[in-house]
Amino acid sequence: MDRFMATHPMSAMCGYDLGELGDEAVAQLACMHPRAHQGATPFHLHGHARDGSTAALEGDLDMEARRLWPLALERADLRPTAGRVVIDAAELGFIDHRSLTAVADYAERNATEVVLRTRLSTPARLLELLDLTGVRVERV
Repeated sequence: MDRFMATHPMSAMCGYDLGELGDEAVAQLACMHPRAHQGATPFHLHGHARDGSTAALEGDLDMEARRLWPLALERADLRPTAGRVVIDAAELGFIDHRSLTAVADYAERNATEVVLRTRLSTPARLLELLDLTGVRVERV
């Protein structure tokens, strides 16, 4: 639905009962939305991307995101264009080595290249140090 809403004039509002669903389920849902309640999730992966990107990624991919990030990548159903998935990560504040490894694993499992378009300089250096393949960083 997120992908559809990125290209069609539509908006939606999601609401969840934290008491009914619990923190873990709400965090799994919230990380897939462009906006969520403050503190619900450390990052957002969603379809409201710019410049022809497949998805947008905002926030921080750190220890707090460790359990959510691989799930979000799988559940997002990112569809490659011309053999690659491009993620607009201009609003990404931090990404650790575990999160980059999850991206490389995703790329390998899906036989695609993942391009991270980010302002950060560290992801390219980490990819080089860890000798990870299937991921490329483009500085924006």
